[in-house]
Amino acid sequence: MTIKNIIIITKDSSDDIIELAKKIKSFIELNKYQYHTTIYLDMCVPKNPVADFVITIGGDGTILKTIKDIGTQLPIVGINMGGVGFLADIEKDDAISTIDQILKSFEINERIRIDMSIVNTLILDTALNEIAISNFKPGKLLDFSIIIDDVETQQFRADGIIISTPTGSTAYAMSAGGPIIDPLIRGLLIVPVAPYLLSSRPQVISDHHDVRILLKGNEHGSVVIDGQPLYNLSPGDELAVRISDNPAKFIDVGKNFFITVGKKLKRWLVMTFYKIFQTNNNRIPITKDEAREMIAGTYGE
Repeated sequence: MTIKNIIIITKDSSDDIIELAKKIKSFIELNKYQYHTTIYLDMCVPKNPVADFVITIGGDGTILKTIKDIGTQLPIVGINMGGVGFLADIEKDDAISTIDQILKSFEINERIRIDMSIVNTLILDTALNEIAISNFKPGKLLDFSIIIDDVETQQFRADGIIISTPTGSTAYAMSAGGPIIDPLIRGLLIVPVAPYLLSSRPQVISDHHDVRILLKGNEHGSVVIDGQPLYNLSPGDELAVRISDNPAKFIDVGKNFFITVGKKLKRWLVMTFYKIFQTNNNRIPITKDEAREMIAGTYGE
């Protein structure tokens, strides 16, 4: 594969992000590879660009927006300048060395996306992480039916429901108590959000099944796709989901998914402990290294 065009998309125009983008552009264009590179700032994603792969600089949100807006899917890799960064595989300090390896050769991992439609409407959309349905009114339960292959398999009341891809299992679905799933598995994860009954449990469903979610009762719902509220649901509306024919294409940077998840979750715990102590009126100030030692003493290295 001959690479000629590379796109860099940044989260914003902050000094550190622009500096890194320029550093990567210079490295790519001035070394022996001599490729052409274009930088798009502030998540201004071009539609159907002519390029061989995309580098994002930001967090998971930057990757999600790029994949959603870019149209025809291109190989993508993310440099993490945000928080935990489950999708952004490369840390800032490893950016140049990892890109150097990618320029020599790389493999692609395809990750499924979900096509969503609201039955009997013209509304169609696609998600990489998840589709969630929540209530407009905080504290009001919604009534759901899950329909698999035209058979109603479950009814429950809950604050909401999440239909997640395996990639999205480390996002909202994980916060709602769902399992972490290998992102290369082909299937859907359905997670009730704060269900009224404990018998309403998360389900993993093969991609061979047709899945619909029926909103029952009298309450209206909001459809949220990859964190963005986009559509409204009325009582009686059905939301149909299927595996998209247009998967996301992530560049494999050679990291073990399960080890990476473990490290990032511990990193999140460190940052949480650090922020808690820093905001406690500075009565018990600690450093990030001290927070890391506290986590290691409780959960191991």
